[in-house]
Amino acid sequence: MNKNAIRWWVVLGVVLVVYNVLAFALPFPKKAVFAVSYLFTMIAILAQIYVIRTAFYRGEGVKSKFYGFPIAKLGVIYLAVQLIAGLVFMALGLIVPVWLPLALYVVLLKPLGSVLAGTVFLFLLYRSSYRWYTALGISVVVSVVIFVIFRVLLEVNLPVNALGF
Repeated sequence: MNKNAIRWWVVLGVVLVVYNVLAFALPFPKKAVFAVSYLFTMIAILAQIYVIRTAFYRGEGVKSKFYGFPIAKLGVIYLAVQLIAGLVFMALGLIVPVWLPLALYVVLLKPLGSVLAGTVFLFLLYRSSYRWYTALGISVVVSVVIFVIFRVLLEVNLPVNALGF
């Protein structure tokens, strides 16, 4: 493992810890806007694992290209923008309506795919009515069933992620 890879892992760990401390220690209203903002910021942090692996472990180097941009630079920009937007939405949780983060979610539907995106939002919807594991189970089943109905039976193309769902 080279020095740059070690630095990236350390920085990613620090970002993860600092973000969680800020999100839960500061007096943000824990409403739907908080949940949506937190979820998408955690996805951005976890997406950096792919960036680190692609840039440092696949032999492509930091200068590997992804749509004409170095993947490491693209990952850092995405993470920085999401961290800032997530914290701003959390801070303005009482002022910002829920539809604003949801509108951003719609923009991100294509990269996430319909099954993952549907599961996340159904879970956020059901978590107040059911235990977390029941809400998660219902969310996964409903999202997969909807995907199968539209994709297989009706032959309608839904947004899919890199894994095909």
